[in-house]
Amino acid sequence: MKPCKKCGAPGEHGRSGSKRFWVQCGKFGRNGNCNQISQQADSKKEALALWNAMNT
Repeated sequence: MKPCKKCGAPGEHGRSGSKRFWVQCGKFGRNGNCNQISQQADSKKEALALWNAMNT
């Protein structure tokens, strides 16, 4: 997993329900002030690919 291109923090997997996955910056929301988050996907693997694509 690539680090956040905005602040350099590591990404974290997020999940809601059985088919909503995303990756967000480790300093997102209550953990800090960064707002980098990937689009939602149907799998962890797809969410990770979306995160890595946006952080190249």
